[in-house]
Amino acid sequence: MISETLSEIRRGRKLTMKDVAEGIGMKPDTYRNYESGRLEPNLSTLTKIADFYGVSTDYLLGRDTSEKPAIELLAAQFDMSALEQEIIKGYLELPESMRDDLMDFLERAVRKVQSGIPTPMIARSSNDRPPGIMMLTPEQRERLARAPDETKNPDNDI
Repeated sequence: MISETLSEIRRGRKLTMKDVAEGIGMKPDTYRNYESGRLEPNLSTLTKIADFYGVSTDYLLGRDTSEKPAIELLAAQFDMSALEQEIIKGYLELPESMRDDLMDFLERAVRKVQSGIPTPMIARSSNDRPPGIMMLTPEQRERLARAPDETKNPDNDI
């Protein structure tokens, strides 16, 4: 029955009825009626729902039980490694607010790197004090990378 399939796929993707209704451009009450079995979607609506979930209309109608989960289709399309698939699964399992926070963090980090803002580096220190954080400019990082490694010089008096 289509109502059971709609409910199952929505819950499997950790979406609310409101999320789905907004995603396909309808009122939440209308979508709720589809999941409860009080109404059946017409062909146009069924197609919108199938497109939203990335499945076939046959799958929604219960005609094709061999439909692969969306993550498998995505993994095949982009030739994802097992690690990439696991990262995406983990991301999708996060509550929406945590996903938003994670995306905000990643966007800030990318902007920071692209703008050349100094990045924090853990400074190695002597045993009598804990490591500190020092900020290096891109020019300082380049000079540091070119500098000889003084730890390999046994005659170093420093």
